[in-house]
Amino acid sequence: MRYSSFYTPLLLLGAGVFLTSCQGEDGPVGPAGTVQANSIIGFIRAYDEFGASLDQNGSTVTVDGITPAIQAVTDNAGRFELPGVPVGTYNLTVSRAGLATTRRIGVPHTGGTQPTNLNPIFQSAVSSSVITNLTISPPTQGNYFARGSFDFTNPSIRNDYRILMVASATLPVTQQNAVPVGGVYATNMGSNNFNLYIDNITDRGFVSGQTVYIAAVGVPIYDFPYTDPVSGFDIYPGRGALSNPTTLRIP
Repeated sequence: MRYSSFYTPLLLLGAGVFLTSCQGEDGPVGPAGTVQANSIIGFIRAYDEFGASLDQNGSTVTVDGITPAIQAVTDNAGRFELPGVPVGTYNLTVSRAGLATTRRIGVPHTGGTQPTNLNPIFQSAVSSSVITNLTISPPTQGNYFARGSFDFTNPSIRNDYRILMVASATLPVTQQNAVPVGGVYATNMGSNNFNLYIDNITDRGFVSGQTVYIAAVGVPIYDFPYTDPVSGFDIYPGRGALSNPTTLRIP
């Protein structure tokens, strides 16, 4: 006969048949389960502004928002291990003298018996390109791009300079309030021309009839953006100094 785990029927035979039930007492409460902390493991890949590999050791990786701080320094292979990180979702900050400070946002960490292994994080030098004399003309009738020009210099003579165009709704244009709207690979220093496509600007939330402020900035070859969790903007950590701003009215 199969009995319920909560009630045990008792059959009594005598002058009549009575069906009764009894409930056992609750047992003691067991110990609370524990959440097991474990490591976050990954590699930092360090490059100069033109994509040449650098020594991989010496980058400090920090788990944001934890006290006391959990940090690790990369070894000669660029490997780091952050020990004893509790379960959660974390942002990591990577810093090193002479290189741009970068971040990895929203790292899920489940803890338990296995560590969390990350894809490589790229860290680059800051661009040393200096951009001046930025100008831009509004699109002519029927065209879907604006034409512009700029001058720039860089201490290294190369043929693969990367220039990013950014836009802001307000002045001054800063690294914090400007969003990328286009880019150029320049092959020589001095004067360069470029086309800025209007769709790239409106795709970032700007609208027809609005005046926006455009600036140019050098970025390293291996500069991978992250999305700032506060502003929602894409941040290129290795961006150099911003050029002069110029205005463009969106048709």
